[in-house]
Amino acid sequence: MASKIDITVKEALDNIQGKKYVMPAIQREFVWDSTKIEQLFDSLMQGFPIGSFLFWQVDPSTVQDYKWYGFVTDYHEKLRKHNPAHEPTGIEAGLTAVLDGQQRLTALNIGLRGRYANKLPRLRWSNPLAFPPKHLYLNIANYLEDDELGRRYEFQFLTDNAFNSDGGHYKWFKVAKILHMEAPTQPARFLLRTGLFNIAG
Repeated sequence: MASKIDITVKEALDNIQGKKYVMPAIQREFVWDSTKIEQLFDSLMQGFPIGSFLFWQVDPSTVQDYKWYGFVTDYHEKLRKHNPAHEPTGIEAGLTAVLDGQQRLTALNIGLRGRYANKLPRLRWSNPLAFPPKHLYLNIANYLEDDELGRRYEFQFLTDNAFNSDGGHYKWFKVAKILHMEAPTQPARFLLRTGLFNIAG
C-alpha cells in the first residue's frame, strides 16, 4: 500500500551515505550538468517545491534477486560518472530503492557532500588538469535580479583556486558547511566573521 512520508534533505542524504537508498539497474545514470544542480539549489532557496520522490521498500528476502547501484558523490566526467555498484551482504533489512527522483537526489548529494569535476575547454582529455574538482558555493553578497532563468541566488561550482583568488572567504559560502551548522546562531556568526553583516544600528 502506498503512503506519503515527509523527510528532510539531511535525512535523505544520511540514507544515501548509509547505503539505505539504492537504485535498481533499470534507472538511468546521472545526467545533470553543473548548471542544473545550481538551479536546483536556487529553487530550494526560493522555496519552490522540487516534486515528490517514489521509493520502493524492498522485501529483504528478494534483495539478492536484483542488481543495485549506489549514488554518485564525487562526480568526475572522465573517471567517476557512473553509479557505483552496490553489493548486498546477506539479507539487508531497510533497503529502499529510488524509482523516481534519482537526478534530484544525486544533485543534492553532490552539492552538499561531494564535488563536481567536468572537463575544461581547450584541454585534452588525457590532461589530468582538465578536470579540476569543484565544490558548490553560494554568493552571499549578491542577489540576482532580472536573471533570464528566474534565479535569485548565485550558486556556483568553484575550484579552490578560483575561490581564493576572488576574495572568496568574504562573499562565497561553501554550501556543504550548512550540514555541520547545528546551532541556529552559527550562520550569523559566519556572516559576522566575513564583515558582510554587523549588529551596529
